[in-house]
Amino acid sequence: MQKLPADAAERIGEIIAGRDLAQMSLKLVRAELEKRCGLPDGALECWRDEIRQLTSDAIVRSGQHGNGSSSSEAEPSPQEKRKVVADREERCRVGGGRDRAARGGAKLRQSSIMSRKRFSEVAAPISVKIEGKTIKVNPKRFSTGSSGFYSTQKLSMELDGHEVMMQVQLSATVIGSKAWPEE
Repeated sequence: MQKLPADAAERIGEIIAGRDLAQMSLKLVRAELEKRCGLPDGALECWRDEIRQLTSDAIVRSGQHGNGSSSSEAEPSPQEKRKVVADREERCRVGGGRDRAARGGAKLRQSSIMSRKRFSEVAAPISVKIEGKTIKVNPKRFSTGSSGFYSTQKLSMELDGHEVMMQVQLSATVIGSKAWPEE
């Protein structure tokens, strides 16, 4: 499990310094922190709550918080902080929580389960029911290189006593299929 860098608070302060906070997100802060620490993408995912708190603290310290209000919440005691960190470390160690870097997300897990050719051989159309009408959704290879299912058709339905036509488009992409080999 990746440890939170000891100088994370200082680095986060540097990351947000002079930046337009309306254009920043915690995900961007975390990604930039990983980059500055030479860590792989997602390595600090399991520390997102701590990074959120460090970012909030850095914003307040920098005076960029904009609303002029101070937090009315009491600072957690050192024992409470240690417990939170220990709980987080345990969740990361066993692959629980939000540690996608350690577990691998759907994209990573599914990126090598089959080839595009095999998908074409085994994938059968699926059925989706909308307003009591069944739509057949056929397997498809998308122009992006991904595989999945796709259908488009017009359906009618009653709306406030009037029959209206709808253009229905269904697209279901298999996550990670863009990385599948051709054969």
